[in-house]
Amino acid sequence: MKTVALRLPRLPLAPQLLLALLLLCVLAPLPARAADSNLLVAGAWIRQPTPGSDVAAVYLSLENVGTRAVKLIGAESPAAAMVMMHETVESGGQSRMRALNAVWLAPGASVAFTPGGRHLMLHGLTHPLQVGERVPLALEFAGGIKLHVVALVRPLGAG
Repeated sequence: MKTVALRLPRLPLAPQLLLALLLLCVLAPLPARAADSNLLVAGAWIRQPTPGSDVAAVYLSLENVGTRAVKLIGAESPAAAMVMMHETVESGGQSRMRALNAVWLAPGASVAFTPGGRHLMLHGLTHPLQVGERVPLALEFAGGIKLHVVALVRPLGAG
């Protein structure tokens, strides 16, 4: 068997930077908007789970740009058997997760799902998540509204 080496032309620094910026724009999670609603989500990402773990945390920003309050009641993803909403709370010097049944957003309000605060937990992952992978999610709101989002898997140490 013969091995063939492929040589790529060496680019000057400016085109390399332009290519890197273009890739960053393509790979960055884009804001999503639910059809026929005034809900916006941005910056959805997942911290890569530790090897062997079947759970992962999802973080994002959610904004209600409408004139009526909305109620987030759950989420689902084909990458997990179940998605739960949680909030990290400090009590007696210890932090623990508390399940959330719903998250309300008043008109014009936004809510952040961040490390150490509110977050979505993917339980029963269908496969090990890899850095750079894009994971589909559907945020479910009262009234039957679903907001489809794609979350980018970031390295375990991301914050």
